[in-house]
Amino acid sequence: MIVFPIDVFSQILIQGIIKDIQGEVIPRAIINEIGTENKTTSDLEGNFILKTIHDSCSISFSFIGLEIKTINFTKDSTVNVTLEYGNYYNSRWLTIGTNYGFYSSVFGFQLSNGTDEEPLIHFEEFQDKLLIKIQGQTDFDSNYSYRSEIGWSHPIHYLARISCEYTVRNYESTEFYLKNFNLSSKIGYFRNTLLLFKVGYTKLQERNNFGITIGIEQNIKSLYFGFSSGYYSEYFYHNAYLQIGLYKNGLFSFRATYDRINNFNLLTLGIHYTFVRNNNR
Repeated sequence: MIVFPIDVFSQILIQGIIKDIQGEVIPRAIINEIGTENKTTSDLEGNFILKTIHDSCSISFSFIGLEIKTINFTKDSTVNVTLEYGNYYNSRWLTIGTNYGFYSSVFGFQLSNGTDEEPLIHFEEFQDKLLIKIQGQTDFDSNYSYRSEIGWSHPIHYLARISCEYTVRNYESTEFYLKNFNLSSKIGYFRNTLLLFKVGYTKLQERNNFGITIGIEQNIKSLYFGFSSGYYSEYFYHNAYLQIGLYKNGLFSFRATYDRINNFNLLTLGIHYTFVRNNNR
């Protein structure tokens, strides 16, 4: 009578550390006893401890963007678990697109090594964590704009993404001139949500200003949207965008961007397509 209930409710202890294939620890990975609600998460150093409900069980290890790994256990164990990249992170991305600005009838293009909102991967020649973006618009007369951005983005952990961006908008037909230089950081707050912080210099018309911007970005499957607001000494700068995946799981997408800079309203619509080439490691 004493042995029987111990056999039914016996448990085992699973512990260890979770890393990616580059050897970096993975915080907040999910460790779940399959078929039960028994689960835990790894700490900031990637360590975990799980006391199972059953003495023979399957444990799944998962983290967003990485392949799920399942291991069977029948006794107390200490394991080192390595999670590999999923299809998204096992690919190289290149996004091209066209856009049209209604404020001054400018037509343009975009070229970047990935989608705007997801962690960017790279061109063939660049490192995995490097972010590069080039945009330009013109009416082939007196109106034009261009923007460049270079930065660093962690390919897995949704932590800080740091970049430097430079933008010029010169619309002579409406007497609008803007030049700005910003340092920005995007920080993962929780899954699929990013907090945005910018600090920089802006020249609007003939006035030089310094200021800060804060915002939030969210992605849900093939839908991306975000908004931000900033104050630059003498005026406010607001931005909002919506990007909708239309075809092939969002590789073909429509994007609308609205900027309100002081008393100026700028609306841009664009169509983007992202090429993916798998990179089997």
